[in-house]
Amino acid sequence: MTPLTRPLLMKIVSAFLFCPTLSYAQQNYFNVPSSELTPKNKAFFQQQFNFFQNGSEYFTTFCYGLGKEAEIGFNILAVTVERSALVFHDYHAPYKPLYTLNAQKRFYLRKFDVALGGHFGFNRKGKTAAYVYANHINKIPRWKTKILTGVYYSDYGYHGGKTRNFTTYPAIAGVGFQIGAETNLYKEKWLFQTDYISGYHIAGTLAAGGAYVANKVHVISFGYLLPLRDVPALSGFVLEYTFAPLSAENNAK
Repeated sequence: MTPLTRPLLMKIVSAFLFCPTLSYAQQNYFNVPSSELTPKNKAFFQQQFNFFQNGSEYFTTFCYGLGKEAEIGFNILAVTVERSALVFHDYHAPYKPLYTLNAQKRFYLRKFDVALGGHFGFNRKGKTAAYVYANHINKIPRWKTKILTGVYYSDYGYHGGKTRNFTTYPAIAGVGFQIGAETNLYKEKWLFQTDYISGYHIAGTLAAGGAYVANKVHVISFGYLLPLRDVPALSGFVLEYTFAPLSAENNAK
């Protein structure tokens, strides 16, 4: 399929985010940014492992909190191992792995919050790779549950040439949607998590699982990746380790 060449302005779509009493900085649920920000002068680290029948993938994220609900960092995404050998997909977009810088900023509005962010860098062949998103957030603390929805745009270097949604209309083929949810199961130590990112690309999966909050900085997440029909992604298991300093709500606003 031909590369996606028409950049689009992104809109914010309605969503709900129900926040628990404590909020931990976490770059992703599994595949979708959670829009929790790293506290000022604190470091965030996340290592994700995806295990498939014939191999595995590794995703590394580092962020640094700038204060005023902003963070920056870098990513090494989709390092692939097949049958005990490093495999770089030089002949099939998006030519993994990806090397990107990341940035995110959260805005507190009257009735809801908005987080804008993105990854910007290059892929294995030196081509640009970009993914930008807008997430819409609301908070009802008594539910101790988060639900997030948003929209995203990604280019050919990041997700390849197939549509990001359920159409092939060129004007919107680069835009998709993403959702995530998290709920407290037991004393904010055990959490249920799920997310979904739309699109006919390798990340277009539904992920569901849980997280164990060991203490104020260490979180272990685990789940299952399930691609929807006709999506060229693999099913498998996901495991994440997160070093995430405890976030104070409205940190350094």
